[in-house]
Amino acid sequence: MRLLKGLTPLRIAGFYALVAFLWIYFSDSAVSLMTSDPETITRIQTFKGTFYVLATSLMLYALIERYFRQIRASEHRLKTLLECLPEAIIVVNREDQVVELNRSATLLFGLGRNEILTRTSLLRKSIALRPAQDPDPIARALAGETIYNWEGQIRAPGNDDLPISISASPVRDEPVPHEKDGSTGRAIIVFRSIAEIKRLERMRDEFLSTAAHELKSPMTTIKAYVQLLKKWRPAGIGERELKALSVLSYQTDRMNKLIQDLLEFSRLQLGRLQLNKTRFELRSLVSELVAQMQGISPTHRLSLADGPPEWVFADRDRVEQVLLNLVDNAIKFSPQGGAIEVTVSGREGEVCVAVKDQGIGIPPERQLQLFDRYYRAHAGTGHAYSTGMGMGLFISRELITRHGGRIWCQSRENAGSTFQFSIPISPEAARPAGGGERSAHEA
Repeated sequence: MRLLKGLTPLRIAGFYALVAFLWIYFSDSAVSLMTSDPETITRIQTFKGTFYVLATSLMLYALIERYFRQIRASEHRLKTLLECLPEAIIVVNREDQVVELNRSATLLFGLGRNEILTRTSLLRKSIALRPAQDPDPIARALAGETIYNWEGQIRAPGNDDLPISISASPVRDEPVPHEKDGSTGRAIIVFRSIAEIKRLERMRDEFLSTAAHELKSPMTTIKAYVQLLKKWRPAGIGERELKALSVLSYQTDRMNKLIQDLLEFSRLQLGRLQLNKTRFELRSLVSELVAQMQGISPTHRLSLADGPPEWVFADRDRVEQVLLNLVDNAIKFSPQGGAIEVTVSGREGEVCVAVKDQGIGIPPERQLQLFDRYYRAHAGTGHAYSTGMGMGLFISRELITRHGGRIWCQSRENAGSTFQFSIPISPEAARPAGGGERSAHEA
């Protein structure tokens, strides 16, 4: 057996064939030398064959038993590992039946092991995906797809809904052949409770909201007194003091913008943001903002392309906030000045606004995360002009998405960027101007 240890199945078969050939060849040769009597030769051949069958059967039995012990030991280690994991793990077959699970699964779902194995409908009814219209990750895993960190909720009996993260993967090494569509016979599903993470996130968002509110009042007071001091210049304030007040005023405006971003971010995260929709002409809003920003940055040439009026039904303040973020970024990341072109155009069922600059651009590998929270595309580079916290584009995306629109970017490094967003044209926006104004509040 030591001789067979570590051999592959092919080598074992080859070894067995070699032993059989040598045994038959040398034993037959020995028998022919021992006797020439046919009857004696037949008895010896029968004994020889019986002995060989028994010897090789014992050898094969020992080999098979050894491998079965290894398999049983491996299964025991795997089950012990699964039982020790805090994550709930289940294995589902293509008939939507649970065929294996660990102890954490029974604790998470609040159901007994046999109850889950025999009544799989209870398990499926306990899972609430978020958002509800998203495809079922378990079905997608059975179709051959791997899913990571899919958020949902568990409706455990007698408990509040528990937020969970779901990861799912097909079992690809099973003997059941894959279907032509890539589906597999089984899938392994991992459920992880994220209740503590959500609690900490909510605490963080509550803190940010409270901090932003507390900071807003003193900053407003500081800004007011800076403006008063600038008005008192004839009473003796010199050029040096006036320059210092201008810097103080600028930095106060920056701080106010950071505080406003914090407030908006906390409202979004806590679900407190409301949209106050009214019918207004978008091009006139863009024109006002371009004129305002041109006065702030004389080194840039801001322009608005001509075009017809474009009416929308949206939250005017929120749309202005998005525009301000995009134009401010275009100025910030065009340190050498240059033209910034803004266009407003109507398309099929939507109005699109584009802000194009001639600045430093964005590397391709950093464009995928542009609209993620806290992400700063130029952080750690020689172009880290931003003093923000990486929330402006994230907030812009959330605001546009809640209007039913979309926002995207086209950019080349050292060749400028074009940020665009669109707002669907609703029936309220398309109605005649003389029909009066309407407003609506949306969460």
